[in-house]
Amino acid sequence: MAKLPGSTELEYMLMTPFTPQNRDNMISWMAARSTSRQYGKMLFYQLPKEKLIYGPNQIEAMIDQNTTISQQLTLWNQNGSRVIRGKQIVTPIENSFLYVVPLYLESGGRELPAA
Repeated sequence: MAKLPGSTELEYMLMTPFTPQNRDNMISWMAARSTSRQYGKMLFYQLPKEKLIYGPNQIEAMIDQNTTISQQLTLWNQNGSRVIRGKQIVTPIENSFLYVVPLYLESGGRELPAA
């Protein structure tokens, strides 16, 4: 759920960021709307060229370089457990973006007993 620029109401949409070929910064994003009145309509927002906006690959690199996060992932990724990263979600909020990377922890140990 997000509120598009210039809108007053929240709506469900599918959104994808765009980066230029051979570069990692985000230059635009596209959304497909899912509300009943706007269902299926596509929106394309071009971001200002004079402002550097981090793209998904740059955010992933920043996460990997953060010592606090990498220590925690290393801790979770041992003794038979495995950290699985989900697909990154980029959501516009006001005049910025929120980057969300879901993490899943899989146990490599014993399975639950069958009922």
